[in-house]
Amino acid sequence: MTDLDRIVLIINDMTIKGNTRMQKYGFLIHQLYSDDLDDLNFYSDWKAYHYGPFSESLADDLSKCVEQKLVTKFSTPTNNGRTFTNYSLTIKGRMRLRQLSTTNHNLIKILYEKFTQLNKKSMASILKDIYIAYPEYTVNSEIKEQVMSD
Repeated sequence: MTDLDRIVLIINDMTIKGNTRMQKYGFLIHQLYSDDLDDLNFYSDWKAYHYGPFSESLADDLSKCVEQKLVTKFSTPTNNGRTFTNYSLTIKGRMRLRQLSTTNHNLIKILYEKFTQLNKKSMASILKDIYIAYPEYTVNSEIKEQVMSD
């Protein structure tokens, strides 16, 4: 697997809504499935940042995936006038996911099921779960009090 395959695994067959959600999904894969991803070196540069755990490597790989046309990046407006940057696999990215499925089918299926459920949850709910389970990543959070009070 290549470094960019890590992004393909996170996005899978979904649309990821927002950079924060993308980061948190990568973090959860690292925390919950690292043993299954030994050969992939699944992002170990996590640091406490503005909205909890953040990986510069993940952000860099995501940009490279967009540049290499494995991932498409598009914006959608929110109800409060902001916009979300969304990510989904291109046809080239889906072909890469199929190739990865030949040797990692069970793990890809598990990740898809996990993140399909997470995609139904609000970002505040996901953040709260992460903040409770991994408090060491909340020390620089700009929204910790708000997240924990919801």
